[in-house]
Amino acid sequence: MRYIEIRKDISSGAPVVKGRRTTVFNIVSCIYYEDNLQEALDSYEIILDVAREAVAYCSELKCQEDVNLFKFCSGCVLRALQEDWNFSKDDYKEILLDEQKQIITISKDGNSIFLGSLQELEITELGEAGWLVAQEIKRRYPVLSADV
Repeated sequence: MRYIEIRKDISSGAPVVKGRRTTVFNIVSCIYYEDNLQEALDSYEIILDVAREAVAYCSELKCQEDVNLFKFCSGCVLRALQEDWNFSKDDYKEILLDEQKQIITISKDGNSIFLGSLQELEITELGEAGWLVAQEIKRRYPVLSADV
């Protein structure tokens, strides 16, 4: 890989942009949630080729093949699985606040409140399937599908 590296001393050994702490998932999620590809590139100060390589790495699950990998990216569900995080929906309940369907989720012990649905809380806690997000990005922005 030209732009992606794995070093144990950076981001817990997750795949990052060479010389930076920016993980592959940081780039993938930023591109996914930004309204504009150029704004996403500008926010991490990267060129299109870096984004293309990060999206390819993630969408093709290269992390699962990479013998140098210590940790999957934070924010990806693979990291939660790797670290045996657990989340039980049974520990929470959703409350509908008003006619506009605003939902909060409260732990049954009353110690935590989340401003959103149980599904949103689960994604926040466990992460997203980064490779699926990256595959969607390739559909949305064909320029990121070109060969790296």
